Amino acid sequence: MAGLEVINGEDPLLFVLFAMVALLIGVLVRMFCSEAHIPYPVPLVLSGMGLAALYQNAYLGGIDFSLNEWLELDSHTIEYLLFPPLIFVAASQADFHIVKVMLPQIMLLSIGGAIYQTVIAATLAEHIYPYNWSFDEAAVFGAIAITLDPMAVGSVCMQMEEMGVSAYLPITVDEESHFVEGVTYILFTFYQSRVTGKGVVFENLVEDFFYELSLGTIVGLGVGYAAIFTTGMIFNDTAIEVIVSMIGAWGVFYIAAGCFEASGPQAVVVFGLFYAAYGKHSMSVESRVGMKIVWQTFQVIASSVLYCYAGALIYERVFTKNGNRNTGDDPADWKGTDIGWAVLMYLLLMVLRLSMYGLFYIVFGVDSPLAKVLIIV
Repeated sequence: MAGLEVINGEDPLLFVLFAMVALLIGVLVRMFCSEAHIPYPVPLVLSGMGLAALYQNAYLGGIDFSLNEWLELDSHTIEYLLFPPLIFVAASQADFHIVKVMLPQIMLLSIGGAIYQTVIAATLAEHIYPYNWSFDEAAVFGAIAITLDPMAVGSVCMQMEEMGVSAYLPITVDEESHFVEGVTYILFTFYQSRVTGKGVVFENLVEDFFYELSLGTIVGLGVGYAAIFTTGMIFNDTAIEVIVSMIGAWGVFYIAAGCFEASGPQAVVVFGLFYAAYGKHSMSVESRVGMKIVWQTFQVIASSVLYCYAGALIYERVFTKNGNRNTGDDPADWKGTDIGWAVLMYLLLMVLRLSMYGLFYIVFGVDSPLAKVLIIV
């Protein structure tokens, strides 16, 4: 095509083919899972692994080029591109009055619970697993392992709402899962910096933790105020109001994570909650309905692409000869016993959440129904 540079003999417009295939897979999987009443992230990941297996063993035309280009992308590109819509949707559509009432328990469970589970999971992985991990390496693994899947949590919360459960329970569970993302993001980046030898000392953990958390909150509040103020000057123009929210959601993530090295997920959560609190006062009913539909569409698009990409990346890193494309490392030398260790960690995480429930219920008085649901999700 004229005007476009050819990359490796292929039209660069083919880059979007993987996203289109992922969306098609996402639609089919979502239809099946809706009928079966099961969360769809796991089937999407498995579908991505299946697509990567075809990519490695058969010629798929332009999809080969597209998938290869996606697998070459830096992780921060995927993070900045797909995380904001997944986080913003749930936060912006929450009942802020319920969030305000339950905020002490949400913060206790997200901050205290994430730190507690990361430390215990890292300690268990360091001493039980046969991989000779240092505590820092085990903590990176722990921060990843305890992170909740927002789509699965959202699915469980929707089922609770359909069952007529009090709105306090699903909203609290959903928002806690998003605040956990912000906390584990900080813990992960801290221990990753220590593992990669960037000279971060452990004594700075508390300082860095509250810096990233509080600055992410401040950025979210600042951008949220600017977005709502701008929206208030627009009269019933759904397209412009949606664009303002898009600029805010992606912009707040970049400003927090890219400019200030704060927690991007935390900033998006706060930005979304600001919309939940004040958006209805600055937007018409038609605009709010239109924005909800558009952002739910963004959420489906982002989740379909992200989970299919994750499945393809897992297959490439573990099962192929290419290893890590960005570093040139060999693929992981995995064995069948590694699956057993993964199942063991899953069971240990359930025990960890059970112990957290008991501890927080006894010491801090967390609501018993809330804690029991949090163990399940």
